[in-house]
Amino acid sequence: MRYKITFAFSVLLLLSASFLAAQQLDTTMWATNGPVQVIVRYGGSVYIGGSFSCIGPNTGGGAALNRTDGKRISTPLLHITGSVFTSVPDGNGGRYIGGDFTMINGMVRKRIAHILPDGTLDQGWNPAADSTIKALVVTGNHVYAGGNFRTIGGQTRNYLAAMDATTGQVTPWNPDAGSAVAALAAEGNIIYVGGNFSKIGNITRNSLAAIDAATGEVTAWNPDVFGPINTLAVSQNTVFVGGAFSAVGGMSRNRLASIDVSTGKPSQWNPSPNSDVSALCISGSTVYVGGAFTTIGGMSRGRVAAIDAATGQVTPWNPNANNWVYSLAVSGNSVFAGGAFTSVGGQARNYLASVDTSTGEALPWNANASGWVYSISLSEQDLYAGGNFRTIGGQSRNHLAAIDAATGQVTPWNPNPNNPVAALAVSDNIVYIGGALQR
Repeated sequence: MRYKITFAFSVLLLLSASFLAAQQLDTTMWATNGPVQVIVRYGGSVYIGGSFSCIGPNTGGGAALNRTDGKRISTPLLHITGSVFTSVPDGNGGRYIGGDFTMINGMVRKRIAHILPDGTLDQGWNPAADSTIKALVVTGNHVYAGGNFRTIGGQTRNYLAAMDATTGQVTPWNPDAGSAVAALAAEGNIIYVGGNFSKIGNITRNSLAAIDAATGEVTAWNPDVFGPINTLAVSQNTVFVGGAFSAVGGMSRNRLASIDVSTGKPSQWNPSPNSDVSALCISGSTVYVGGAFTTIGGMSRGRVAAIDAATGQVTPWNPNANNWVYSLAVSGNSVFAGGAFTSVGGQARNYLASVDTSTGEALPWNANASGWVYSISLSEQDLYAGGNFRTIGGQSRNHLAAIDAATGQVTPWNPNPNNPVAALAVSDNIVYIGGALQR
């Protein structure tokens, strides 16, 4: 008897008899970036057809990738159930991640977790937040978190909290933000906080504040930003901020500004993008900016741009992403960008790309994520991408693929049909396919 199984979602999961008895998902089976419409098992291979273009490790919303070729780092596969919005290296080869996920490899992890240097989940580090974690920063032996949560680690903490980096225990640090926090940065003994709040610790602070990392007290620094902040970065004596705001310190500043760390006053630096800013990354004398804008500094720039950190002038660098850029990171001659785009630097790139810092052209590096990428963090060993994808770091397979039934990984077999496959049959080592195919 021949069976045809149709899936309304993109992830392929095959069920063995023991698997069905245990009622657990087999997350080791590789996943596709589009619908799977038909499956046939023949010998040691599982043949699949559908409307996909890539198949890769079933990671869920986060994965560590090789910075050379974009493939997933060959550590134990962690399947994250939900999206990852932020990640930060722990300084020892591991990292902390935050988002709206609820499980990792079948273990409960509510929106925040620690991944060890060997790629496994830290079993003892588990603060558990009651709502989304949007930002993380590590300084000293503490992990600082911001987001939409009101409790974390069993303690009341309104939108801001600090945890012991080793144990995960929530510390007494409690600035008590009045509304959601979207961005964090650390410099010395100061934690800079950005979001959409109007008070922290009953002290008026509009969207941006500086907090003592030890005591949790709000400092006198007060830029007074009118409108939400989505991202911030600190360099030398300057805090760069991006978001949807329209003024800083009573001066017109549309969505992007630089602020003196001593006075809290905005500088003359004023690129003025025409839409929201979501990502900032500083490298030397250049500020890389990502968001939804199409013009910045009076120049046409598709959602990503490079700006002189001193003058505010837009450089000639112009990768021209075709949709929103949510995250940026720089390493050597590469600017890594994540977002909702499918084209950047003149090449097709699904949601994650590496762009040359000189030419603005897309480099061969191509992780091929199956969904939007919200965050990128770099360590000496790898790149960690977080988002709402199901698979990343896989291999191109158009509409048809063969999976090793024992390992769950794609095989080299690659007929590459030009349209979706709707029917499959295998007999005598011949695979028959049907669909809207053309020669």
